Amino acid sequence: MNISLSKRTLFYLSAFIFSLMFMAGLLVAVNKYFWADEVHYLNHINSFSYLDMILGMCKVDPSRFPLFHLVEKTYVNFLHLFNIRWPGILEATSYANLPLQVWYRIPPIVFISLAVAFSFYFYSRYFGVALGVLNLIASISTYMLWAHIAENRQYALWFLITTVQLAYLFIIIDKKSIDKKYWFWLMFSQFLLVFHTAFSVFQILAAGMVLWIFNFRQKKSLYIMTLLQGGIWFYYYNQCWQQYFYFTPESGPLNVAAANFPLDRILIWVIFVLILAWAYFSSFAREKYLALSQELKRGAPVALFCFFMFIAAVIEIIKFHTMKPLNAPRFEVSNRYFIYLAPLSILISSFVPYIVGRAFRSNRMWFIIFAVLFGTLFLFRFYKTWAYLFT
Repeated sequence: MNISLSKRTLFYLSAFIFSLMFMAGLLVAVNKYFWADEVHYLNHINSFSYLDMILGMCKVDPSRFPLFHLVEKTYVNFLHLFNIRWPGILEATSYANLPLQVWYRIPPIVFISLAVAFSFYFYSRYFGVALGVLNLIASISTYMLWAHIAENRQYALWFLITTVQLAYLFIIIDKKSIDKKYWFWLMFSQFLLVFHTAFSVFQILAAGMVLWIFNFRQKKSLYIMTLLQGGIWFYYYNQCWQQYFYFTPESGPLNVAAANFPLDRILIWVIFVLILAWAYFSSFAREKYLALSQELKRGAPVALFCFFMFIAAVIEIIKFHTMKPLNAPRFEVSNRYFIYLAPLSILISSFVPYIVGRAFRSNRMWFIIFAVLFGTLFLFRFYKTWAYLFT
């Protein structure tokens, strides 16, 4: 049974979820010292003007993509109105200041809380409360969400924008709709991405390929916007510092990627791909599988986008491995650089059980088998994440 609620009820529930996440984020902030990158960034952010940031000349960070710099400078100046100022301490690996740990972490807390509340509202409204609840459980079971909910860096904003991009990309394809509202929010989220991070090029190309494959080729703005976004990305990418990245035994390729897209969620993806292939080929032999195949195909765009992003992650890892130690700053590869995979892992681990459950709801045996399988994987991820957080 697909439960639906009124928009007002969903809004109130989403606001409640936002409030809970916000309070949880404040609790994390209180117990988390500033780390070296936060200290360095807050020491220097006001040394550059808004124009410097827009032109890609803000040297506070190796990344010259301006969106986070603009947001952060605006927020810091807003705090100045209330006489809340960063003390300009010496560069340090950590810094404890309880009031500032909260005040300067408000933006990432808002971004992550908004991402979780938005996802619940969006999927509950357009697909049913069952998917909204699954998405909520998957979200709070995601380690990277809690790792960055109270960290004054660009990753929480990246998480939010990616969440919005995924939502509107898949509703466009699922509804077979070029509704202007959906299209605007997809393009808007991708413009934010292209102003935010060098890695956004993978997300934009993957979205474009999925739309093209699923017959949105007639949409001329798809080509125009993709080219425009590519041009903006190319400009800011060329402004970035030359950097050398390296892996350590602790930050090996599998570890950094799996922090964002855990192996149990990859297993959910693999299971779905196998079910989809079986149903598709069976539909040619027996007509009764046709309806099953049609229902399961609703998850195909998600699975395909996931495949493209796996390829992107592999390309990124290969690039890091092949970098030469030139006369440039050295940075250890961090799981933060793969955070675009975290919202996708949430979508896969919630959308797949939802689609498979709907497809097999008339076959009690298979429905129970898949419910137990996916339920076990859900509980495993919930336990692993929360056990880690409390150790």
